[in-house]
Amino acid sequence: MLGFIPAKSDTVVVLLCRQPCAAISKEIQWNAALWAPLIDDRSFLSWLVKPPTETEQLRSRQISFSQINRLEDLWRENANATLEDLEKPGVDDDPLPIILRYEDAYQYQNIFGPLVKIEADYDKRLKESQTQTDIVVRWDLGLNQKRVAWFCLPKLESGEVRLAVGDELRLRYNGELHKAWEGVGHVIKIPNNVSDEVGLELRRTEGVPSDLYTQLCCRLCVEVDQFR
Repeated sequence: MLGFIPAKSDTVVVLLCRQPCAAISKEIQWNAALWAPLIDDRSFLSWLVKPPTETEQLRSRQISFSQINRLEDLWRENANATLEDLEKPGVDDDPLPIILRYEDAYQYQNIFGPLVKIEADYDKRLKESQTQTDIVVRWDLGLNQKRVAWFCLPKLESGEVRLAVGDELRLRYNGELHKAWEGVGHVIKIPNNVSDEVGLELRRTEGVPSDLYTQLCCRLCVEVDQFR
């Protein structure tokens, strides 16, 4: 059961569950005796979620769990999608199911072609969205005299980014202390039980802003041929 506990010294609250978090917590800054639930009368507390106005309530509509799930799936492709978009033709068209035997190559292509495209489009959108901004870089020089950038990726720790040794990353600087720079490299190290840093060995060393450590962004490279 989710609830909140006021801090003793600051004007903040801590959101946490009642069991077991609040019961076993030894944090002296929390006033566990004042724990209170976040939900009252089947609604979130007003200071956490603002109640809708009368105008907003008049504009509300009843939707089903199925519509909610379909809309959330649509938001992955279009963040501005609405319920009306669910009624557009082709939105809910499911691909043909695979079968054990195919009459000819044409039938095989018609079934597996859309499935391959769906998976390719999903992987492409996923990698294109995996951009991390405002990273702090530690520069090093490898034994092969190539520049190596070391940095942490919060999105990797939270599971939003999937990364493996050999993946290509694009490092970019658009700050004011140096002219715009962009470099591509491949991952030589991923976080492990020794260090949380990612190691990126750059292909080219010319123009690398090795004297700058902040205001850089990183994203996965997407090979177009991979999704054809």
